[in-house]
Amino acid sequence: MRAGRIDGAAVRSQGAGGKPFAISAAALIVAAMCSSAHAMGIESGHEDVSIRWDNTLRYNAGWRVEGINDDFANSATYDETETTFDKGDMVLNRIDFISEFDLVYKARHGFRVSASAWYDQAYDDKRPRVSPALEGTGSYVDDEYSAYTKRYHKGLSGELLDAFLFTGFDVGSTSVSVKAGQHTVFWGDSLFTTFHNIAYSQAPLDGLKAASSPGITAKEVFRPVNQISMLVQPTPELVIAAQYFLEWEPNRLPQGGTYFGATDVLWEGAERLFLGYNEGTPLFAYQTNAVEPTHGAGNNYGVALRWSPFWLNGTAGLYFRQFDEVQAWGPVLGIDSSSFAPTDYHLAYAEDTRLVGLSLNKDVGGVSLGSELSYRHDTALASASSFAAAGDFEGVEGARGDSLHFLVNGIYLMPKTPLWVGGTLQGELVYSHLLDVTKNEDLYKGEGYAGCPEGQDKSDGCTTDDVVLAQVGFRPEWSQVLPFGGNLAAPTSFAYGIYGNGATLGGGNEGVYNWSVGLEATFRARYVVSLKYNDQHADYTAVNGVVSTASGGAVQNNHGWVSLAFQTTF
Repeated sequence: MRAGRIDGAAVRSQGAGGKPFAISAAALIVAAMCSSAHAMGIESGHEDVSIRWDNTLRYNAGWRVEGINDDFANSATYDETETTFDKGDMVLNRIDFISEFDLVYKARHGFRVSASAWYDQAYDDKRPRVSPALEGTGSYVDDEYSAYTKRYHKGLSGELLDAFLFTGFDVGSTSVSVKAGQHTVFWGDSLFTTFHNIAYSQAPLDGLKAASSPGITAKEVFRPVNQISMLVQPTPELVIAAQYFLEWEPNRLPQGGTYFGATDVLWEGAERLFLGYNEGTPLFAYQTNAVEPTHGAGNNYGVALRWSPFWLNGTAGLYFRQFDEVQAWGPVLGIDSSSFAPTDYHLAYAEDTRLVGLSLNKDVGGVSLGSELSYRHDTALASASSFAAAGDFEGVEGARGDSLHFLVNGIYLMPKTPLWVGGTLQGELVYSHLLDVTKNEDLYKGEGYAGCPEGQDKSDGCTTDDVVLAQVGFRPEWSQVLPFGGNLAAPTSFAYGIYGNGATLGGGNEGVYNWSVGLEATFRARYVVSLKYNDQHADYTAVNGVVSTASGGAVQNNHGWVSLAFQTTF
């Protein structure tokens, strides 16, 4: 049976930058390999106090192995993302360091603090490369990455992760635990999806981590925000959870002009949108501040119940959440109401979305099955880039609607066979249906609606009422088959859009697939080395060698890459 899905661990928040590393990645790795210290407890001198201080060092290297796609290289919307790194270039040369400190008193009270730092040498002296025929049209002023893009893609920088107090106490026979501060909470039973699950917008996502680590699970990409969360257990079979947010943060996604970007002009890092030429002079709309939720973090809260009666041999859940969404409409154009010319472009976020959900997980025939059914009211829908058709010239709010989301997944622990000694097989199937467009129907980018131009359909990126997605993770393992007693695994993942383009933001696209296959070696339970190949594909349309429509991050079609990673904990 699954555990820990009603309350999660933290991943990310905010911090400050600094100077580049003074020592090389290789030197850090050698130092870590020679270290004799393990993830450790610290002697407190008091039997009721336990202290742990754990540190993780990770090095990631990656190389592009496919050539530049001329269609995207010749398109002003994609050329920087496509051409900044060429075949054979190192696209990742990154060190990440995470430090975690826990102090616990009498197993119920204490605090946790963690922080991370990173530096990616692949972006040293790297500038977004604009195709020669499009010179002067770049999404960055003077073809120089903005401070935002440099911080998160290059560094040296860092941020605070977890920073919270916790306590536990009993009220009669009822057990109560409370956390206050910066942490994450992850409800429901999804494995891979982050856009169709009960935990949608429950915490901002670290999309850069997801893009550079194909096949990782949903809970690994959630970042923490300041909040108060509580678990109340009145009986052994029933747990009640609640959360109240003290701040709101948006998703952090790969920026335009970087290797994992979706288009040149997204997201916060890009500075301007090329509109065309006026007598040979490039015209731009410049990015301005995002339209963020207006009525404060107190608008975000939720309540959940998890019930595990003996006869069920599993756990059922009931959930209610109200939240401001962390995925943006974008890019959104501001429009001059008199000339109808674009004045700026920006991101905008939906507020006051409500969700009701049900979940059930149980063991059936040796498979841990999980399922979710959720209904979202007034959720953000895929929208046209200008909101002026709805009389919104400032670009505040796009189309909204009611949607239904269902997923089912399974985890199977593989038995020993002549081919492997064990491992895991995971799979998840997702279905979503648009019930109704509730606001700004003229902006909705759906088949048969004004936001989808006449003559276009899902093959042109317009959305459909239904979408079906699937993802599989396969990880066979072999014990002590390497020198020094090392273990070997072969992690493989494959995700595919089976049918339709999702109506909700990040809803997925038909025919899009991404996959990775590799080998992972573990030595002494603390050194992990992995080698993977990662790739993806999405459909697009090109006219005269210039991309006219694309969906599902099609600019990544020729961005297949090999990754080599090392990690140790001490």
